[in-house]
Amino acid sequence: MPWSTRETPFLLHCMNKWPKSREEQEDDDVEIKVGHLVKLNNGHEDFWVEVMEVKPSSLKGRIDNDIEYSDDNNEYNDIIVFGWRNIMDHME
Repeated sequence: MPWSTRETPFLLHCMNKWPKSREEQEDDDVEIKVGHLVKLNNGHEDFWVEVMEVKPSSLKGRIDNDIEYSDDNNEYNDIIVFGWRNIMDHME
């Protein structure tokens, strides 16, 4: 299935353990790389995103599962931009 061409900013409704930027991250054992999966939450449900690009202050990724409810109308395969603080969990 091809990726959506729609790219939207992703705003999260909760804060968590991750810093505002990669430079502020204290846990050097954790490194998010292209291809990793990160868990985000849109204020209604958790979902996974495959990381496509990593920058010091933001990341870009593809939504990797169906979302039942989204204020931003994001859905499976959409490309979103999100901050380090939006990450709730990750998998390599």
